[in-house]
Amino acid sequence: MTAIPWTGRQVLQQWDGNTYTTAPSAPARVTATSASGRSVTLAWQASTDGQGSGVVGYYLWRRDRWGQSWLPDRHRR
Repeated sequence: MTAIPWTGRQVLQQWDGNTYTTAPSAPARVTATSASGRSVTLAWQASTDGQGSGVVGYYLWRRDRWGQSWLPDRHRR
């Protein structure tokens, strides 16, 4: 795990044996497509990966109900 200090997040790093030299773009157009009660559905345009950055999925994080800590949420591939 690698911490990203200014966000309080951590990144799980796995190596597939390839060397990637291009960083992926950030996902774009993040929107909440529906929300109700304790649930929200998110949609976004995937990052572009023209040079082969190796992105295979995203991990979503959410704040706890007090807004104090970041918690891992569901993984989307």
